[in-house]
Amino acid sequence: MAGRRAVAGVLGAGFVVVVVARLLLPAAPPLYDGIVPIEPYLWLDPPAGDPGGAKGATAQLTDRSGKSPLVAVATPELEPQAQIFAPPEGLTIPPGGRTIKVSIEPVPSEGAAADGHIDGNVYRINVVDENGTALTAPIPPRRRRRSRDFPPASGSLLRRLPAASAEASSPS
Repeated sequence: MAGRRAVAGVLGAGFVVVVVARLLLPAAPPLYDGIVPIEPYLWLDPPAGDPGGAKGATAQLTDRSGKSPLVAVATPELEPQAQIFAPPEGLTIPPGGRTIKVSIEPVPSEGAAADGHIDGNVYRINVVDENGTALTAPIPPRRRRRSRDFPPASGSLLRRLPAASAEASSPS
């Protein structure tokens, strides 16, 4: 019986502390971290009742090291409708090139898509140097294939073996 009274006393004291703290201490407003207002989609050629005014973006990046810098360009909407990223050294710059020009521009769609429907804007994205030469991603170095790699290197043939296995062999 004494144990039950002790438990009841502790719970009662805890309740009193919570009520007094709630009455005496000011309540802080809740923290809404990460909530952003959602903007409606902006159309280049809006359907009835939807907003128009799709925007593009341009950037000019200067490179002094001969290697491409980080490229991160996006349209100005709160949630970008088009964007492009390239990591440092992610673009091949022609010899003597020092400026990277990036443009993202909404353009009218030319015809219908293969399935007959485009649900959004069409954007033209250009990444060029100061002479207008399109920049490309560097070609990764070729890795040497080992004989146990599959699929086999080009120029080899597959030969069917018993027990449903295959073996790579060089053409004779």
